[in-house]
Amino acid sequence: NEVYWSEGLCENGDTCTPAQNYVTEISTGKTTDFPFQFPVFSISGDYYAYANAKGEDAVGVWVANLEEPPGRFLPLPGDHLMGYEWSPDGDQLAMTTLVRSEYSGRPSDVRIFLLDPETWVQREMNPVSGLNALLTWSGDGDRLLISSSSQLDADNYAINLWVIDLEKQRTINLADSIKITSKQYISVEHIEWLP
Repeated sequence: NEVYWSEGLCENGDTCTPAQNYVTEISTGKTTDFPFQFPVFSISGDYYAYANAKGEDAVGVWVANLEEPPGRFLPLPGDHLMGYEWSPDGDQLAMTTLVRSEYSGRPSDVRIFLLDPETWVQREMNPVSGLNALLTWSGDGDRLLISSSSQLDADNYAINLWVIDLEKQRTINLADSIKITSKQYISVEHIEWLP
């Protein structure tokens, strides 16, 4: 058994930035470098996904089996990888990328992708809008919740929430029932879907 952990710097106890990742073998206590950024493990521990190594600028994620690192790189359309998370059963990896307008340079869409690591089949869901997108799975793995921030006008900002039904491939905008606005920029920093 192994423990994967990170060390880094925390400013004022609020914002922590991982600088280096490690893996420690529990039986021996031996610690070695784990050279991948922001690893996320499937619930079974069979697979993990991680961001590009330092210095790489292609948009996408690496997906690896613990027995066969470093795995395969999955390039994704978009200008910035926003996030990735395993489904509760570990059978799918959901990923989001931010797309910027080629004309204005402003963010235009958040694209959402699903990957089956066994078959390497990837599918894309309907895009949503906003900045700082976060995603989380429902407990049954049938839906995704996506949050993002947007500027409504010169003085107002909002949190956007969408539920994506994966089976029906339907996106439900929760803006009509949940309104979270502010005169200052706001964003969601962490999101969980509780049963």
